[in-house]
Amino acid sequence: MRGLRGGAGLREGADLVTLEIGGNDAALAAIVQRCLTTDPAATPCLDALVVDGVDLG
Repeated sequence: MRGLRGGAGLREGADLVTLEIGGNDAALAAIVQRCLTTDPAATPCLDALVVDGVDLG
């Protein structure tokens, strides 16, 4: 996902994080399914969409 880099703008101890995504984005459903997790330490989106520091999203 373009523009997201390592939790930029989040403060330690944040209780709520919201993400706004335009519904017309290409392959939105596939990306959301790939990125969903209940594990706060997991980075499935980063693992799937960033290769050698290049954002593929």
